Amino acid sequence: MHIFGIIATYWVFPVIVALVFIIPSKDALVTNGWIIAGCTFSAWYQLEWSITLRFVVAVICCAIVAHVAVHKIVELQDRLKFLSTRDSMTGALNRGQLEAFLLRALDEKRSGTTSSIAVIDIDHFKQVN
Repeated sequence: MHIFGIIATYWVFPVIVALVFIIPSKDALVTNGWIIAGCTFSAWYQLEWSITLRFVVAVICCAIVAHVAVHKIVELQDRLKFLSTRDSMTGALNRGQLEAFLLRALDEKRSGTTSSIAVIDIDHFKQVN
């Protein structure tokens, strides 16, 4: 029974990391909290207290690192999306976004919604900048 308890605790780490990457962040946080609480309760009765304490600290650290990593990945993805749609010099939307705006305007025209598009072309922009 003692060996089974230690071996079973090894499976908690990949489960916690997988949940963080698969389900939404808040759901993963709640689910991981319940998993850690349940595993702590189970380990307390099957393992020595020193092993249980090390296990709980390691699982909590694993969950924190996984959540921080996913949070940073999401931040970087958002930043990359922003940079891919903006001009690096002015911060204005780039030409790639023009098609999306034109398609949206066509859809609004079909549905009867009033819309407008303003395009500004500055001659000799390099001299202005």
